[in-house]
Amino acid sequence: MITLSVIIPVYNEEKSIGITVPKIFHYLNKKQIDHEVIVVDDGSTDQTVPIVENIKKCNLLKHKKNKGKGAAVKTGVKAAQGEYILFTDADSSTSIEELDKFWNKKEKYDILIGSRYILGSDIRVKQPWYRNIITFIGNKMIRIILGLKLKDTQCGFKLFQKEAAKDLFSLQKIERWGFDMEILYLAKKKIYSIKEIPIIWSDSPETKVKPFDFFKTLVELFKIRFTKYRI
Repeated sequence: MITLSVIIPVYNEEKSIGITVPKIFHYLNKKQIDHEVIVVDDGSTDQTVPIVENIKKCNLLKHKKNKGKGAAVKTGVKAAQGEYILFTDADSSTSIEELDKFWNKKEKYDILIGSRYILGSDIRVKQPWYRNIITFIGNKMIRIILGLKLKDTQCGFKLFQKEAAKDLFSLQKIERWGFDMEILYLAKKKIYSIKEIPIIWSDSPETKVKPFDFFKTLVELFKIRFTKYRI
């Protein structure tokens, strides 16, 4: 039986994926957690796919064209067989070792999310100043428009109980950056329990998030708010 499925959405991650995936396997083997690692390639045009194909025991799923991070995570969740499902970023902004803080709470909550903005968190490498401003404004809007009282909806390190993940991602409509807040908004509506966990985090110079993505995500925010989900 698989205890944990780790999903890593990737798009042109040739510089980091060959380091991140072996590190995850090493950690899970050391902890003796029965696992599977699922890399979902979202239409990469660099050497990401050949690199992953050379990593033993790694499950590779592929999108023919780029759809968005949300679409890649949804594909991974659909395929996941673990009792718990974690998705994490390929650039290791949050190291897999942070799972230590989540593991003893996994049975108490349906969803555990990494947070950079609560007491106990440690930002080792900060974002550029303009991204800090964008993040601050975005978090305020998420709290007002979606009614989410969480400090950090966008951190790419989230652990779900299997039933919650399968349920929520089956309802997902947002395919790009706004999918995190959509999933948490749906979780709130369906009364799933959510707990923020303070993490150690470092901004990656290889991040795919660009300033203009804020405006795209803003559109997605209103789309989420006014979509009539079949819950």
